[in-house]
Formats: sequence, structure tokens, C-alpha cells
Amino acid sequence: MELMPAKYVLDGSSKIQISYGARNDRASQYKQMLGASNYFVEDFNFLSYFQDDESDRERRLLSLIRKSLVDIASRCGADKAVIEDVADSVEKSEFRLRRKIKKLSRKVPDSPLKIAVYRNLSLADGESWSMEVLQKRDIVHKEVIGERPDYLDVVVAT
Repeated sequence: MELMPAKYVLDGSSKIQISYGARNDRASQYKQMLGASNYFVEDFNFLSYFQDDESDRERRLLSLIRKSLVDIASRCGADKAVIEDVADSVEKSEFRLRRKIKKLSRKVPDSPLKIAVYRNLSLADGESWSMEVLQKRDIVHKEVIGERPDYLDVVVAT
């Protein structure tokens, strides 16, 4: 979502959930209800997924998300090329995103120093925050804010 154009509309829903696994007999593959959409991907092999390494898992999920969103776009008449471009960008960035948060970044009063705060998304950390102290354009100090969450680590019992 971070890389999607601000005015892009896929299907008019405020939330889209992609569910993996079996759906009940009455559920359709794609359904909009009360401002949210649900899309089912039934042919997902969980065992194979958890046997893959982290990089392959990310690529597999990106592929499924891409296919699901392109299918929704086809059903709703939305621009599929936007989804393809964003998915390509995610893959090229190796599933990392670093965004400067302007609202939290500051210039230190009566000093040549500036503090830049970043939101970081990655396979290793999920979401983490960091800051840099800059003097002119040089980084004089870098620090992770808080602890690395590591909440995307998955342990599978065999």
C-alpha cells in the first residue's frame, strides 16, 4: 500500500482481505460487503510454503497477492498495470522499504543538526523505526528506535 498511488481505487472497498485455504460451500471467491472485500485463494499449499526459505516465501506471497489483486481489478475495471508496477517495485527492492516520516523529523534549534525519523519495512524486522542525526548531509549518528520486533519469524514444528 505504501507504493500505491494515493488516488488509486481498486474496487471501492476500504479494506481488502486475501484469505488462503478452503472456503465454505456458500462463500464466493470474491465478495464485497459493508465496505470491505474478501478474496479466497484455495489452492495454497501451507506445508510447501513453510518448507521454503524466507525469500521464497516472500516471493510466493507477492505472486499470490499480485494475481489476486489483478483478478479483482479485472472484475472491477481498475487499472491492472498499477498493481503490476507496484509488485515489480516491491520485488526489485528485495521487500525492503524505508520511508522518512516528515512529521517526526526535526531541526535541532540553534544547531546545525537535523534529526530524521524513518519507518522501515523488511522481511527481517517486519516494521521497525530508526533515526539519523545529520550535520549538513553527513550522518553523525544512527540508531534503531526500540527493539527490532522480528515478528515475521515463523517457526514450524515438524
